[in-house]
Amino acid sequence: MKNQATIGGRSLFFNLLFVLLNIAGLVFIVIGSHPSQEEHFILFNFIGYLTVLFSIGGIVLFQGKLLMANIARWLVGSIFIFSGIIKLNDPVGFALKLEEYFQDGALAFRIKEWFNSPGFSLEFLQDYAFLIAVLITFAELILGVFLIIGGKIRAVSFYLLGLMLFFTFLTWHSATCDSKTTFWDQNTYSLNDARIQSIMSNPKKNKSLKVIEKNSNSIVVQEKKKTQCVNDCGCFGDALKGSVGRSLTPLESLFKDLILIYFTIWIFLSRKQIKPNTRNQNIQYLLSFLLIAIFLSVLFDWYFSIIFSLFLIIGSLWIRRSGGTLLGNYLGSSIFILLSLIVTLIYVLRNDPIKDFRPFAVGNNLSIKMSDGQDGLYDTQYQIKNLKTSQIKLITQKDYLGNPEYWDTSKFQILNQNQKEIKPEIPPSLGTQFNPVLNIKDISKSELNLHSLKAFLSYGTNQNQPSFRDVMLKMNQLVLLVAQDIKSENLTDFENYKKIIAYCESNKVPIYLITRCSIEEQQNFKKKFDINIIFLQNYDENGLKMISRSDPSMLIIEKGIVKEKYTSYQIPDIEDLKSILADKI
Repeated sequence: MKNQATIGGRSLFFNLLFVLLNIAGLVFIVIGSHPSQEEHFILFNFIGYLTVLFSIGGIVLFQGKLLMANIARWLVGSIFIFSGIIKLNDPVGFALKLEEYFQDGALAFRIKEWFNSPGFSLEFLQDYAFLIAVLITFAELILGVFLIIGGKIRAVSFYLLGLMLFFTFLTWHSATCDSKTTFWDQNTYSLNDARIQSIMSNPKKNKSLKVIEKNSNSIVVQEKKKTQCVNDCGCFGDALKGSVGRSLTPLESLFKDLILIYFTIWIFLSRKQIKPNTRNQNIQYLLSFLLIAIFLSVLFDWYFSIIFSLFLIIGSLWIRRSGGTLLGNYLGSSIFILLSLIVTLIYVLRNDPIKDFRPFAVGNNLSIKMSDGQDGLYDTQYQIKNLKTSQIKLITQKDYLGNPEYWDTSKFQILNQNQKEIKPEIPPSLGTQFNPVLNIKDISKSELNLHSLKAFLSYGTNQNQPSFRDVMLKMNQLVLLVAQDIKSENLTDFENYKKIIAYCESNKVPIYLITRCSIEEQQNFKKKFDINIIFLQNYDENGLKMISRSDPSMLIIEKGIVKEKYTSYQIPDIEDLKSILADKI
């Protein structure tokens, strides 16, 4: 009863009411700040901020800070666990997103501008993006579990606040980024660089470049470059795209993080009062966590996340209770979580994501994935001036077109017009970044009689440079090998692939190898492994990364439907392939 009274403050009923009002106020603020609710911005935000301030006053008056903090750790802990599992499911995808942020035009340009340091760069972190992604994922899951079980809250609150500040900085950059702005970037080039030679031949014409230092071998210059806006924060990987059709917008991601920081502050302020859960509290938190876990699992259509999160939480509690002198503590719980995550990480890296949310997931119809985008909705706003009264007002395109009086230039003058986004465009899941092409002119004589080439040309609509996007939707059956970099060391053992290529060609099953490498590199690769296969070239590296995180990988596609997908560790032998292809016919 004493613990319950402490959590409930002076009145459990009133504090619960104030907490609910507090959350309702946050909802009003978020809804009112969304671009789609611009006309209600003032009203919704007024109600929201008034409700939040009033409820905070009530929580302080009735000493409900601990209750608010405990509800906050339930909400934040649940989100952290689920977000961490999504990242653990596809750590390579998260690392690729971090690489975008580490480019000079992204986060680094903020530092360059704030501190007038054009030479500052975060690009060196790109080499460590995967390690950073794994560390963040592990931290997110460990912190999430500890929030739910009430373990080491004093230490957890500091780490939690630091991680949230990092996340918020990322989403703030995305939400406030303007791709039209420029910044000064400092780089060192060799004097033999053709681009630099061209610029230096007429430096007066190039106002976007300043020479800082020059010696006999190199030159240091400052260049004006455009900022790089990361429009998808990667908060939930490809899960949102694959389930609800789109990711959070940058503004939505920022508000999500601001709300989480708000709750984190309540936890931080109450860190000394929050005690480890009692047995009854563990049951209460577990059941409460399940409410959010079930909702998110239904949203993402991925129920393994519930099982895995319960395994982490219950396993942590069990090891703390049964771990003896050595492991019967929160250190033991941390070790249990860490080992579980490492095993899962190894499995995912060897076998691709447990749940594939990308367009080339097994069972997906690629034709649908090419056409599931939605056009954006836009409205033009006009700023007009009444030449008689000098009154200036803002009107919509509908008002302008519906009132011919505005067209009279002797009465009204258009001062400005802007296009306002009402509903953002949702690009198709399988966009033009995946567009492999067959370079006909580079086909060798030995490849002209290959069945795969004849099949490709019979289905292709553009005989000069037919697109694989068209072909793969029409072919009854084809085998697709994907190797992003055919120079990489993991392709030294190509014997299994050679057998598959030979079998498919002799049995008239079209087989192709997609890469982003140049024609010259393709030719060298064919000579090295003594193979005849039709190469397709995809110039956009991201178009291949969406197929599989494994490099190389193999797919079986029937009339545009992905029937099977194999990582480099799962490539079937010839006997299995015979059975697989026979079953798919």
